[in-house]
Amino acid sequence: VSPHPIQVARKWILKGYKVAPVLKICGVPRSSYYYSLKLTNPKQAPQGGRPVPGYSYTFDGKKVTDTRIKHLIMKLLEGEESAYGYRKLTIALR
Repeated sequence: VSPHPIQVARKWILKGYKVAPVLKICGVPRSSYYYSLKLTNPKQAPQGGRPVPGYSYTFDGKKVTDTRIKHLIMKLLEGEESAYGYRKLTIALR
């Protein structure tokens, strides 16, 4: 029983050979190879970015917590003029 062409290609690629020539020799389409990689590797948690600090600064340089900002936004939206978009909310928060 001969191994599947994708398995053969993966073996050579893991040894350090370039992907494109190996796939061409094995007769495996690139899309099939990368699709099989996606199926065999479990999903990893997205990596990157810095952690959210939990606060913002006013123009005076004072810290305002995210909870306080959320409270202020909710107060602005509870009145009769609750048709605020992000631009009006931004201006009102300043």
